Amino acid sequence: MKKILICFSILFLTNILTAQTFIATSNHPDATANHNQRKIVRDASDNIYIVYQDIVDEDTVIKGVYLNRETEEWSEPFVISIGKNPTLAISEDCKYFLIYESSELISSISLRSSTDFINWSEEIVLSDTDLDSKLPVADVDYSGSLNIFWIEGSGANTSVKYLRYEDNTIQQNQTVLTQTGINDIAIANHLRYINQTILWAVSFDADSLYFMKTHDYFNNNEIIYKTIGTYPCVTYNYITTLNYDETSDYRFIFIGEDQMIYEVWGIGPTIRPDDIYINCIEELTAEYLCVDDVLLPLGYSFLFLNNEGLFHAFRVDQGLTFFMDNIQNGLAYNPSIAYKQYRFEVVDFIWTEKEGEIYNIYYTRDDKYIDIYDDVNEYSNSKLKITASPNPFSDKVLIDLTGIITEEKTRIRIYTIKGELILDEIAEGRYFTWSVKDSNTNIKSGQYVILVENGGIRVAGKLIKQ
Repeated sequence: MKKILICFSILFLTNILTAQTFIATSNHPDATANHNQRKIVRDASDNIYIVYQDIVDEDTVIKGVYLNRETEEWSEPFVISIGKNPTLAISEDCKYFLIYESSELISSISLRSSTDFINWSEEIVLSDTDLDSKLPVADVDYSGSLNIFWIEGSGANTSVKYLRYEDNTIQQNQTVLTQTGINDIAIANHLRYINQTILWAVSFDADSLYFMKTHDYFNNNEIIYKTIGTYPCVTYNYITTLNYDETSDYRFIFIGEDQMIYEVWGIGPTIRPDDIYINCIEELTAEYLCVDDVLLPLGYSFLFLNNEGLFHAFRVDQGLTFFMDNIQNGLAYNPSIAYKQYRFEVVDFIWTEKEGEIYNIYYTRDDKYIDIYDDVNEYSNSKLKITASPNPFSDKVLIDLTGIITEEKTRIRIYTIKGELILDEIAEGRYFTWSVKDSNTNIKSGQYVILVENGGIRVAGKLIKQ
C-alpha cells in the first residue's frame, strides 16, 4: 500500500460566528451527540430538519424541529418517538428516515419514515432485541435504498450489522464485520445519488481505524486503508467532468494519535488501495470531528472542536485550509453538520451549549468559500492569494494573482453553484480578466467559485455576478 504523508498549513480567517439561531432546549446533556449520527438534513427546497434527544417525564424522547425556508420561521419542537441517539437520512425524492435506539437496558434499533417530517410511520424494530445494539448511522443511495449500520454487542463480542431497507421492506440484514471493541461507525453514499457505492469506516477501542467500501451491497467488501486514530468521517461526491488523474472522489478524515486532523484520499476513477495518500493539516488539533459534503477538486467543509472552541473550516482539495467561522465561548459541544441534500455554496450545522441545568441547541448557516474583494486579504500569509475587482461585478472581473511562481503554469477554473465547470484556462502572468461577453456560457446573476492552482498550491474563492 502506497502511503505518502504531506503536511499543509492552515490559514486563519478572523470571522467570529454571530448569525447563530437558538432553536430548542433539552434536558439531555447529549442532545446532539455522536459525530457520525446526522441530526440535520435539508430538502430540495432548502428547508432544514433537525432531530435531537430530550428527557420528558423521565423518558428519553426524540424531538424534531424544522425551518421553513420560505418564511424563515422555525417550528415549535415536537415529540416524534420515545428513544435515544437518533440519526436522520433523506432520499432524493425527500422522504425522511429516522433511525434510533430504544431506551431499554438492552437497546434495539428501530426505524420510522415520513414524507413531511410531521407525520411518522409506525415503529419498525430492525435489530435482534436479545442483543444490545447501538449507534445507528444511515444514508440513502441512488435507488432509494436506505443503508443502515449499527454496532451489536459489547466489549470483546462486537459486530457491525448492515441492513438495507427499500420499498418499505427489509431487503438485507447481515453481519459485515466481527471484531473486538468496535466503538464507532461512519457511512456515506454518493451525495447526489449517482450510484449505490457505500463508503464506510469503523474504529475500535485500541484506536485502530478501518476505511472500507462496497459497490454491490456487500457481495464484495474492500478495506481501503487501516491506521491508528479516532473519529472516522466519510464524504463522497464528484463532478462528472472531473479529471481523475488529479484526485479521487472521496475523503476519509480522522483524528490521529497525535490529535492532528488527517485526510485519506487516492488517485484514479475508482478507489484503489495501492494508491493511497495521507495528508495531515499542520498545527490543527481536535477533540471532536464531523465532515460536510465534498466537491472535488474544490474541497469540503468540516467542523472540529478543541480547547479553543468550535470551528468551521474549508479545505481546498490538495491545497490550503481556511478557517471560516468559529464559536470561542467555551460552551459549544456535540456539533452536527448537514450532509444531504447537497448544497454547493453553504454549510448548515447545529451544536449544544449548557446553560445552568438545561441544554440549548443552536443552528447556523455559513459560506463554504471565502469572499475575495480588491481590498480584502484575510489570508495574506499564503504565498498565493487571489483578489477580485470589482466583486460583485457586472460585465467583467479582474483577478489579481499575487505570489504566483512565474515559471509554473497558473490554471484557473470557474464553477457555477451547481458544480458545473464553465471556464478552464491557463493564465498568462499575474492578472486574468473574466469577461461575461466572451464566455460561451450564459452567465446569470449569482454566485460562482474560482479555483486557482499554481506551483502545487490551490486557493478558492467566491465571485458574485450582479
